[in-house]
Amino acid sequence: MDYAFTCKVDPERHPIQYRRRRDTSNGTGNLKTSMESCRARNNQCNEPNGIPSTPFSYAMHLAIIVMLCASHYLPFAGVLHDLIRRHVQLLRPGTSMPNPTTVSRTTRLVYEKQAEKVRTYFQSVDTVHLAIDGWTSPTATSYLGLVVHWYSEGRLWRAVLEMIHMERKHTGEYLAQTTAECLRRYDLTDKLLSVCMDNASNNDTFTRYLPHLIPGFNGPASRVRCAAHVINLVVKARTAFTSHFMSPTRRKRKSVKIKAKSSRKRRRVNKSTNDTIEEHQLLVEEGDPGAGETDSEDEFEVGGQLLPGEATAKNDAKILHDRYVIKDTIESALQYAQTDPSLDITEAMQVAAQSIITKAAKISRMVHEKPELKHKLNQLIDGAFSSLKTARRTLARRVATRWNSDFECLESHRDLRICIEGLIGDPSNNLEHLRLGDYEWLLLNQVVRVLKIFKEVTSVFSQVEVPLVHEVVPIFVSIRRKLEFVRDKKLDFEPIIRIAAHSSLLVLDKYMDLFEDSEVYWIALVMCPNYKLQWLRDNGFTESDIGAVRDLIIRRFNVLYPVDPNASVLRVELAKELDESDDEWDLGVGSKMEINYGLDSIEDYLQTEPVSAMIVGASGGPLKYWESQRGPTDRPRLARFAINYLTAPASSVEAERAFSCGRLTINHLQHQMSSDTFCAKMALRSWYQTPLLNGVEDVAVLLGDGEANYID
Repeated sequence: MDYAFTCKVDPERHPIQYRRRRDTSNGTGNLKTSMESCRARNNQCNEPNGIPSTPFSYAMHLAIIVMLCASHYLPFAGVLHDLIRRHVQLLRPGTSMPNPTTVSRTTRLVYEKQAEKVRTYFQSVDTVHLAIDGWTSPTATSYLGLVVHWYSEGRLWRAVLEMIHMERKHTGEYLAQTTAECLRRYDLTDKLLSVCMDNASNNDTFTRYLPHLIPGFNGPASRVRCAAHVINLVVKARTAFTSHFMSPTRRKRKSVKIKAKSSRKRRRVNKSTNDTIEEHQLLVEEGDPGAGETDSEDEFEVGGQLLPGEATAKNDAKILHDRYVIKDTIESALQYAQTDPSLDITEAMQVAAQSIITKAAKISRMVHEKPELKHKLNQLIDGAFSSLKTARRTLARRVATRWNSDFECLESHRDLRICIEGLIGDPSNNLEHLRLGDYEWLLLNQVVRVLKIFKEVTSVFSQVEVPLVHEVVPIFVSIRRKLEFVRDKKLDFEPIIRIAAHSSLLVLDKYMDLFEDSEVYWIALVMCPNYKLQWLRDNGFTESDIGAVRDLIIRRFNVLYPVDPNASVLRVELAKELDESDDEWDLGVGSKMEINYGLDSIEDYLQTEPVSAMIVGASGGPLKYWESQRGPTDRPRLARFAINYLTAPASSVEAERAFSCGRLTINHLQHQMSSDTFCAKMALRSWYQTPLLNGVEDVAVLLGDGEANYID
């Protein structure tokens, strides 16, 4: 006797499954796998049997539309599309669809009401961190994205706290004022522990000015520099490493009409970002147009108005960085080369090196822009696919403002070298001027080897919901050692590669020195149980430096969690009793044992050996380890202190991801969408399926049937 299992979803394409009655030892794993595959193929919801369908309500209907538009960047007018209306009528005939104005108005209403609940939610959160970055939309509107990070329910969370419409110039004071106002709206001024930002100079002013508005914020000591941005500065175009492998940039003079108070053509290097920009003209360095692509969303500022294609305060700071800091770095590297006979570089070597990225970027651009070249390259790849050691099917494009694009572009050329040479060898393609010689290919392979260091690190710092701030210093120390190996390894790398590595080292050291201004890195590092102070000793830090870090951590811990006075008195009295012993042979061993600090004290934590990395890993990482120590009989103060600092973001990648979809976020034709509506959509999208907004059911509850009908 056989059992027959017939598919209820797609019986025509899904064959009947048979099982013999006596085969009781066989499991149902294959049957379940087949069932799940069929559900996925037919877009069936995998809901448990027995759950009744949700009864229709207009509030839920409207809530789904609002969250659909917010979550997938859909225009509100999309609900008027004939296919969507017909689909709704198919599912429930007679259902009315809201017009775009209703959806827009409801989006703002939901945001305003849910913001009150978000404020209430954060009252139960101990500490929050911010990651901040700016963005200019395709509609020429500037926004400041504030992404909040916090720890709750045993995991890290992050969400857009608010997208703030920027109406003035992005000075450090203005950024601080808008941020402080946002934190006051959500009652978070006493909970802010750290702020992660990139290295623009107006952010330096921000961190110095914010403590005047939020006294509990510690200023530069609580500022985290975006680790991914530092890596970007070390490696990307016109900076330390890859600048040695690009053609020299041309300098184009652009007029920037701001305020005619001075005839100076350049800003002073030491000029504060909160001063008014006074120059009439700005020298902008531009590479060969074929050397790469610029980000279409670069923001510029003219006369106080943000417009695509002009320079903002942040971009000005970046230009100054490229012009002065990196220029000096390269000059220092070349001076260093003169001190080492093994670093003798001829002019021919420099010319060959400078052509690598330029030629590779031009070939990639032409392949992507000319269909006939792309077709020929595809044919060459298909013909040589069996001999290629990669699954890559095309050349990666270089984008000047995108991290890792240099690595991707050069690596794709290395992997598809045979095909590229075949493409260039065809006279009809007219690409002979872009051919790389043997020495250039040698340099390209070595550049890829070195850039892989930065590629891997950037991938690490781009992770989400992973505690990483305690790894910043160890990772940068590791990068330094690898670059020193490249610089000093005479047999494996060409002299120009070694000089480029020295340039990167100079920039890296510059920013590692700035890490010393922030206490967040060092507290998080030492509060990682498998590091503690021992990591500093193992990695060559002086006892003076270690003592300074120890004093910093003890001071900060005791400020946040004062010692229990009663416990202190008990220890002192006990010590006195033991010290007054009449036994002349008393060696004081008992007194030393008794005056040890308590288990939940920072002093006790610092004087004990690090926990095994295997134990921390078995616990699920440092956060899970400290979560297990929060019990009242364990070390609750230490656990709270460690978790608060370990949850600080190591990079502002999340702030950038909030608007990384570019023109998908808001279309350049959506001029009628107000900034308030856009900010509401962005916030709701980020809050969705987090403790700030669990699901669409919460939105339906906010609306309610009566209010929803009133809105319509």
